[in-house]
Amino acid sequence: MKATIASTATILLSFLIATSASASAVNEKLNSSTVKMLDEYTLKGSVHFHSGIEPGDDQGNINVVVEIPKGSTGKWEVDTDKGTIIWEFKNGKPRTVSYLGGYPANYGSVPKTALTKEFGGDGDPLDVVVVGDVIPRGEVVKVKIIGIINLVEGGDEFDGKLLAVRIGSPQENVSSFDELNTKFQGMGDNVVKWFTGYKGPGEIVLQNVGNAEEAMEIVNVSASAFAE
Repeated sequence: MKATIASTATILLSFLIATSASASAVNEKLNSSTVKMLDEYTLKGSVHFHSGIEPGDDQGNINVVVEIPKGSTGKWEVDTDKGTIIWEFKNGKPRTVSYLGGYPANYGSVPKTALTKEFGGDGDPLDVVVVGDVIPRGEVVKVKIIGIINLVEGGDEFDGKLLAVRIGSPQENVSSFDELNTKFQGMGDNVVKWFTGYKGPGEIVLQNVGNAEEAMEIVNVSASAFAE
């Protein structure tokens, strides 16, 4: 497995170097007024939110499409087919998650990634939690991955969340989960508490918190899987 991860990391790095210029242009467009609401349940950008944006750049930064701003309660997600961001429906109604006043951090996905079965995925893009200040829905931001929160839902379903800090934010120089807790008053623990509690006691449990290297291995494999 380590050999496979090493080779995919090399492939991804080469891929990102070749496309970093176009990725920058896309980010500039998506962070402008060209992002608009088609209706109360659909947000559209100037390009496809999943296949029209690169997963990162040649500096090791990762791009994240923000689906759910910190403190909000609506459960929005990227529609990987249509390339929009949509409000998820459950039982015929827009889904909301009101636990502890809303999401404890910004939540989004990494474009052009597909989480493989070996990591408990089904081809969906990688989930990312971006700590810090509120980021509007539809923004594409550059982040540094500092770890991965490995959760287990329903006793056997893996549900990992990449943990990230935004480039240019007060948290930018943080490099690990423990450092985030130490320098920012338990910010990492607050995220874990929320994600292990919002569906009720015992429904989701923390398996462990992986480091940045482990998290980036999953990013590399998932980007490679999408490219294939």
